[in-house]
Amino acid sequence: MFYKVSAKNLLSIRNNILLNAIPTLEEQGFEKSPFTSSWYGRNNLGDFSYYFARLSNSCLELIHFHICRGDRWIQGYLNIFELSPIPKTLSELKGVKGMAFNLPPDNLTRIRLDDMYLYENRFRIFITEIFGINEYKLKSFYTKSGLVRRQQKLENLLKREFKNIDLKVELWHKIHKPMKTDWDGNPIS
Repeated sequence: MFYKVSAKNLLSIRNNILLNAIPTLEEQGFEKSPFTSSWYGRNNLGDFSYYFARLSNSCLELIHFHICRGDRWIQGYLNIFELSPIPKTLSELKGVKGMAFNLPPDNLTRIRLDDMYLYENRFRIFITEIFGINEYKLKSFYTKSGLVRRQQKLENLLKREFKNIDLKVELWHKIHKPMKTDWDGNPIS
């Protein structure tokens, strides 16, 4: 009676939605992460992970997306670091492992992109929690055309959010101060 999609197909659908939105993020200056430990595509768990990076003055802005089997979310995280010494280009970081950027204490300042509204005003929190606005989630559907509508809605949301990624970066800076690290992600005191 209802249109059903397998977990494997839902994983593939969410991956395609993100892949269609990635060019908008790249237009904002983000590139595939240069670190050797960064994934771009299917990971060793059979899920999908994508790591992006951008240099902005002395700051390294990292965005990580993870698409898990068994749920309907596209999880996106933002974290920012102050690198010392300051690289001239992102390509200077090629060959660096960078695993420490994903482990404590470095990852303690990362914020989920679709939860950043929690740090804005109370009215927006109330409206967003009731209606689920701006969640990077493939919402429920009952027909094939409903699935197509949900896909398009999520893809449009991601493109809009990626186009305005600088607002998310600005909000991150209001909440946290970038940790000063070396190129490998080791904290510098």
